[in-house]
Amino acid sequence: MQPSFKLLMLVGMGGWLGTMARYLVVVNAAKFSTGFPMGTLMVNIIGGGVIAVVAGLAEKTTLISS
Repeated sequence: MQPSFKLLMLVGMGGWLGTMARYLVVVNAAKFSTGFPMGTLMVNIIGGGVIAVVAGLAEKTTLISS
């Protein structure tokens, strides 16, 4: 199966948005941190929550997969 151009663009845009969001959180959290990488911790906790919600939706509904 060869992915369509549209699918590749959607995956690329999702990756770009995630990268920019991570960068912004890390840079802004660094202003308040005293050496501990608080931004990385925050992004990983938020990302884990998002993955849990998406996995729950995928399991309980047909919203994500058919």
